[in-house]
Amino acid sequence: MQFIINTGHPGLSFSSCLLNIAQASFDLYDQIMSNRSQLLSYKTWHHHGEVKQLYECTTSEQLRELNQQLEIALEDNQISTALITDSQYHEPVCLAVFGISSYLEQYTSHLKRFHICPSRFFNTNDENKANEQTHASSSDTVRKQ
Repeated sequence: MQFIINTGHPGLSFSSCLLNIAQASFDLYDQIMSNRSQLLSYKTWHHHGEVKQLYECTTSEQLRELNQQLEIALEDNQISTALITDSQYHEPVCLAVFGISSYLEQYTSHLKRFHICPSRFFNTNDENKANEQTHASSSDTVRKQ
């Protein structure tokens, strides 16, 4: 199973990255469960290894193109995909792919492995606001004592 994250997405934070991967895995799992041959492959994969890989692409267009290429190859190579699109920007954020590794490598070998904690995920605006609110509420609690 492979997950490709669009690191060029403007609203991508650490938490949204994790949420999009989770949503993509749920969608992919639903798709696999509805296809008998994929279900057998999934059960074999689940009992013998469960290799998961995380890759990155840098643009929405790159992720769309990869999804289109994989959709063309779906039937011939028994590949399942799930594309997650951000509702605010209407841009793809995460693509989950399941299939035989040798087939998937034909499409993802040019992608760079994704390191889940790049520096841009730290101190994002959303997290700063949350930290400020938490700090303010804990300061209030200390003052009340």
